[in-house]
Formats: sequence, C-alpha cells, structure tokens
Amino acid sequence: MKSLDRLIETIKRLRVTRFEKGRAEEERVKALLEKAGFIVFLHPHSATPDILAYKHGMLYLIEVKSTSGDKVVLFPDQVECITSMLSFFREFIPTNAFAVAYFSSWGEYGVRRISINDRYVIVRRGDYDPDLPL
Repeated sequence: MKSLDRLIETIKRLRVTRFEKGRAEEERVKALLEKAGFIVFLHPHSATPDILAYKHGMLYLIEVKSTSGDKVVLFPDQVECITSMLSFFREFIPTNAFAVAYFSSWGEYGVRRISINDRYVIVRRGDYDPDLPL
C-alpha cells in the first residue's frame, strides 16, 4: 500500500509541476504582450485559450504551450474550442487566434496562426507570424 501511496503522490507532484511550468510561461507571454502595448487577460484557470489580448481593434485568442522538444501538438478539443470561439467573436469584432510555443531547449518562441477550418495544430520551432511577434 505504501508504494501505491508514493506513486499517487508522485503523480500529483508531476501534475502540479507541469501546471506551474505552463502557468509561468503564460505569465511570460502575458508580460511580453503587455510590453508590446496589448491589453491582456490571462485566464485564471486551466482553460483554452489561455490568453485574450486586445490591440488596435483586434482581439487575439492565444493558447500557450511549452516544450523541451522541437514541436508542440495541440489537442483536437483545444483546437475545436479555439476555432469555435474564433468563429463566434468574428461576428462582433475582428479576431485572430494563435498557438504560441516556448521551446525551452533553445530559449525561443514559435507562433502559428489558427484558422477556423483547422482540426489540428502543430507549432514547430522556427514558426513565426508577424501579426503576433514575440
């Protein structure tokens, strides 16, 4: 029984560590956007998208990921959530959506635009979009 308890505690710590790592990256992206003149809302819970930002009449829906690898794949349910929000908000205000990945092994960001028709999204190291420069 003790080994099962240790396993459960290890899993809990890993989940917290992953959440904290992701949250720290969301905070860094928020700070970068604010420095670039965006008004930024960081979702207080683990939700998709992580960030809503506004600048020059444009709303930005931003999902933030972090990896030590060279690509990040968004889960289909995350993409569906973002694309449905994108479709909804575009009825009222110009809106763009992006996936942002921090590649920790290289200390750099990748940015990929998400379109309404996307079903899966992959952000690769080196991806860049001039509409969301990080």
